[in-house]
Amino acid sequence: MSYKKEYTYFIVTDKKNHVMNKYSWNLYADLELEPMRKCLSVIVGKHDFSSFRASDCDSVSPIREIYKAQISRIKNPFLGNVRFYKITIQGNGFLKHMVRNIVGTIVDVGTGKISIADFKKIIASKDRKEAGMTAPAQGLFLMKTWIRKK
Repeated sequence: MSYKKEYTYFIVTDKKNHVMNKYSWNLYADLELEPMRKCLSVIVGKHDFSSFRASDCDSVSPIREIYKAQISRIKNPFLGNVRFYKITIQGNGFLKHMVRNIVGTIVDVGTGKISIADFKKIIASKDRKEAGMTAPAQGLFLMKTWIRKK
């Protein structure tokens, strides 16, 4: 009966980091944040997220509303100058693997594999085969849920 959820996904891009292996995607590539931010802004609002749903997802409708989607580089006093990124996505509900599939696809944008225009085409295609890989599970955390009061 929750009506809003917030997921956070963590990515580390520093080859020297082993501290966060169990809690983040250790991606050994540089990320361009600005194109990733633009792609995340595209998913805000009500959309058909078929391109980001797992093939065995049994949800009746692929329509979901995203309230907030952002990425930032965060500093952690325990990790020094490690490149540590936090992606936050908040919405009224999520399809199976939706957040991980979005993250995998925007990482393709951040590494220059695809463009922002390609990302928009992927959403419009409503075809999971067009989107990027499913990001590893260890970086994903359900941070908060809001329950509607009667």
